[in-house]
Amino acid sequence: MIRLMVCIAGCLLAAQTLALPDPVEHRFPEMETVGQGDLRWFGFNVYQATLWAPEGRYSPERPFALEIVYRRDFTGEQLSAASAKELERLGYAAEEVSRWERAMREVFPSVRSGERLTGLADGNGGVLFYHDDEQVGHVTEAGFAEAFFAIWLDERTRNGRLRSALLGDSR
Repeated sequence: MIRLMVCIAGCLLAAQTLALPDPVEHRFPEMETVGQGDLRWFGFNVYQATLWAPEGRYSPERPFALEIVYRRDFTGEQLSAASAKELERLGYAAEEVSRWERAMREVFPSVRSGERLTGLADGNGGVLFYHDDEQVGHVTEAGFAEAFFAIWLDERTRNGRLRSALLGDSR
């Protein structure tokens, strides 16, 4: 009985990420799931990420969305600082990272377990951010979109397994 309850709970959590935020879905109805995976840190489930793209085929040159459903509470400042740290680790210039971190601090809200943030690469170099179904900001800083999504999608990412899962690589 306990196994069944755990299975049902897991299915409900997975089902939570099957639909994009309404504004993204209305703007890009052709988006489909490319891949999905979990980030675990020292055994704790931190978040579940899902990559969406037109017809389920990711290309950095076309619009795509990365949705993160958090399994823990974080402040917007924590999210901004962690993102900036990863951008530095990936080798982006300190001046750029500092400018981008300021932009993220203005956009990123605090999140509670079960809430989601979605970043939509708009295809024009900008990123629209949604907290659940509400748009919370639009970052148009030069180079930001490529750098921000590199945290998850670049070959140099800290979590290669999550990258593979997001890109739909079943290996």
